[in-house]
Amino acid sequence: ARPRAVVRPAPVEGTGYVVLSPFSLHSCREWPADRWRRLANALHAAGKGVIAVDQPGDGARLRAVFGRTHARWFYGMSPAWTVALLANADMMVGNDSGMTHVAGLVGVPTRAVMTHLTPEFVFADAPSVEGITAEGWSCQGCAWQPARGYRPECPRGWPARRRPARSAG
Repeated sequence: ARPRAVVRPAPVEGTGYVVLSPFSLHSCREWPADRWRRLANALHAAGKGVIAVDQPGDGARLRAVFGRTHARWFYGMSPAWTVALLANADMMVGNDSGMTHVAGLVGVPTRAVMTHLTPEFVFADAPSVEGITAEGWSCQGCAWQPARGYRPECPRGWPARRRPARSAG
């Protein structure tokens, strides 16, 4: 499905921004905070505006991750506001989460950080979405196996969020 209309203009001033969505309903899908900070700083150094979003809460999670970066952040905004923000972005980077799926739905160039499912399984029919997998994570893609279905933890019993911090990605 594609939306019938996209709200324009963007709800923020300026052009040339990238939206970051670092959180997921399932914390095992979240990329480490230090990686989000490095990405926000690199985007800012490249001349892009950086906007981080979160739906619930009071902004504490965003402040903890982006408080010492040049990123602006918003939380608890309306669906129409959020869709307009995504639709007018140059790019969106997020976890394999609802916000990433919405960005792909409106056709924004999107990079989905995949922690436990393979990008081919999730985004095969979304041409604007490219999955990013973390190299060196031994159980990458182990949560979904066609023979047994989905499990939130790998067979070795450790959640994705506890994977080694030394892995690249």
